Amino acid sequence: MKTIDIALIPVIVGAIPDRMDRWLQFTVVTLLSLAVAISILKGVADMAISVEYVEIKDGPNREALFDALKYAYDKNNRHRVAFKGGYFSNGGSQVSTRASVEMIITGLKHDDGSGNSFTLEGYATNWPQFPHIIKFYFNTGNRTGMLRLTPLS
Repeated sequence: MKTIDIALIPVIVGAIPDRMDRWLQFTVVTLLSLAVAISILKGVADMAISVEYVEIKDGPNREALFDALKYAYDKNNRHRVAFKGGYFSNGGSQVSTRASVEMIITGLKHDDGSGNSFTLEGYATNWPQFPHIIKFYFNTGNRTGMLRLTPLS
């Protein structure tokens, strides 16, 4: 890509009136500033976001889920349920074949009409790096699902 020195533009184009020269310089400087800003933003967007997930292969039955939801905020009898499976990191590489996420279930929504498919919300009590609510899919019929974990920055 060839570059042209901004000082040579009036010579190349010919005699440009002073007002036009200032407008042209402003336009070129604005475009260069935008190019730098876009380059910086592209760098930020390309930074890797740490996403980890558990492919759930064994979890609670439907009744245990409902009990966990029912007693989520009971100070004397707080129910936790465990979801077990393979633990993966960003890029899909398997970190462990035995991951267990113990959760307090705070929300449950039917995913379809089957009565076994749910979108769940809850807190992971044994993973302190994920202190926020986690939403995930789980099927009580075959006890499988996908739990995606994104740490807070």
